[in-house]
Amino acid sequence: MKQHQSWKQISRKTVYNTPHLRVHEDTVQLPNGSVVDDYSIVEFNDVIMCVVTDPNDNVIMLQEYRYAVDETMWNLPAGSMKRGTEELVAAARRELREETGYDSADVTMVGELHDYPTKAPHIVHVFRIRNAVPTTQPDHEETEHLRVVLVRPEELKKLVFENQIKTTSVVSAVVLAMPELFGKS
Repeated sequence: MKQHQSWKQISRKTVYNTPHLRVHEDTVQLPNGSVVDDYSIVEFNDVIMCVVTDPNDNVIMLQEYRYAVDETMWNLPAGSMKRGTEELVAAARRELREETGYDSADVTMVGELHDYPTKAPHIVHVFRIRNAVPTTQPDHEETEHLRVVLVRPEELKKLVFENQIKTTSVVSAVVLAMPELFGKS
């Protein structure tokens, strides 16, 4: 794909800054010379997302409460990390252990996604983990209210096509990590 000409950042004002979220108001110059003085950027930490199966090919899913939408949703083992602070495979295994109690050394990175590249530059690093087995008790954060559920691949496909999985990055990660389930070998 041909790369378009980049925008030039003239200035940045950080209007909100926490360990997990930063909001910036940039002044940018477009390739045609126009200047936009209020282009907002919402900067989250990068995300590790794991599509995991156990030795019986069950997919390890989560049912997790999400406050912003006040709904319990299907999710995958995932978590945030600051870019460059941790090796990605180690972060994937850490998130898997923390959220599910499972672990595996059979870890492959399958891709990177951008949830909302118009305004948010974070990357969702997608991993395929096979043959995961329980090794420890989950170590949930105070704000994590979740339940581990083993799902057969056919049921996962049904959840996707019946719009039961409503998080775009979860749907994308499943399709990317399990192409055989969606018609590509």
